[in-house]
Amino acid sequence: MGYVLITGASSGIGYELAKEYARHGNSLIITATNQSRLELVKQELEDKYPVQVIAVAEDLSQKGAATQFYRKIKERKLTVSELINNAGFGCVGEFVDIPLSFEESMMMVNMVNLVGLTKLFLSDMKDAGSGKILNVASTGAFQPGPWIASYYATKSFVFNFSEAIRMEYKKYGVQISTLCPGATKTNFTKRAGKSQMKHAMEPEKVAKIAYYQFQRNKNVIIPGIWNRLGQIPPRKIRSLFIEVLQKRLAEN
Repeated sequence: MGYVLITGASSGIGYELAKEYARHGNSLIITATNQSRLELVKQELEDKYPVQVIAVAEDLSQKGAATQFYRKIKERKLTVSELINNAGFGCVGEFVDIPLSFEESMMMVNMVNLVGLTKLFLSDMKDAGSGKILNVASTGAFQPGPWIASYYATKSFVFNFSEAIRMEYKKYGVQISTLCPGATKTNFTKRAGKSQMKHAMEPEKVAKIAYYQFQRNKNVIIPGIWNRLGQIPPRKIRSLFIEVLQKRLAEN
């Protein structure tokens, strides 16, 4: 049996997913940029559950990081049966005021290296005739996001990319699903320069819903009834609401 690989596993949804998988007896490969934080998570999970946890730091904001990380896993002769591309970040603010270097790093994490990891591990899964991939997008994937434009655009990419390859690789026995959480109480909001949203979900709840629906081969997973109901209004109305909300958050 292979390992479950979770990116961005040192905090937030990724950390809660790691706990959920360990609770169900799955051995893990966890990655994030901070090795010391990963070691703490590894120790916590191994102390609490009868699983093996391998912590491998990687900075997915760097070009070529996906290939470099994949080689590390292959050198250890580890098999990945499930890949969870959770790592990601964004920034709220007027588009021209956000440093280009920040946006380039964001696109590298949210899209380029996500595609890289998916391609590399999916190739192994195709050969094996089995495997699962969960790519984490956002409810922001479903419409433009004024004042958080590039982040929403990256998540729209993840959503459409994941839907497409799900159709391609179903015949090979590989399941690909997309998680689209709404506002969640994680460190993401701090890094994005946002104050915490009043009705944000707890990451533990998001992870539990994601785990169970992913195991049931749900195509698109949107945790929380309000997040699902939020997709009902016309796209233009949603975009106008987001413009007001994100501008307010940016100014706080």
